[in-house]
Amino acid sequence: MVERERPALAPLLDVLRVRIEERAEALRREVPCLSQNDANFHNIIVGDDGVTLIDWDFPAVRYPLEELAGLEGHAYLYGFPELPPAFFDGYGLPVSAPLLRLHRIVGDLGTLSSPGWAHMISGSDDLTPPVLAMVRRFYSGWSAWFDDLHEHIQGT
Repeated sequence: MVERERPALAPLLDVLRVRIEERAEALRREVPCLSQNDANFHNIIVGDDGVTLIDWDFPAVRYPLEELAGLEGHAYLYGFPELPPAFFDGYGLPVSAPLLRLHRIVGDLGTLSSPGWAHMISGSDDLTPPVLAMVRRFYSGWSAWFDDLHEHIQGT
């Protein structure tokens, strides 16, 4: 995907590979757990007593940082450059910002290059016009985030 859609970023993939290798031991220490597997603002109810994840249609065993990286990517699409510190205070566990960023980079690359997204963006999924507009806006937002890929990698 990067070579085809954003060829100027292709050399950074080698930098990303090296960074992942440098962080491999820390990445391997993460323990998988049950996850909602569709973390986004549409699936969260915030109440006075806490936060509840809803819409458990796609539960999976995943690494927590994968789930958090997906949520951070979704937050970005709504104008938050990253998850706010208050989120992590409420999360209750320490989170490595560099490892979270690595998960986000790799996860967003996977999203952008997936056949499912390409199919949806083409409009051949019979999506309603508002949903198609949202999908295209999200795709465009994720793509724009990669304009700063070098800085994102440096933050890992």
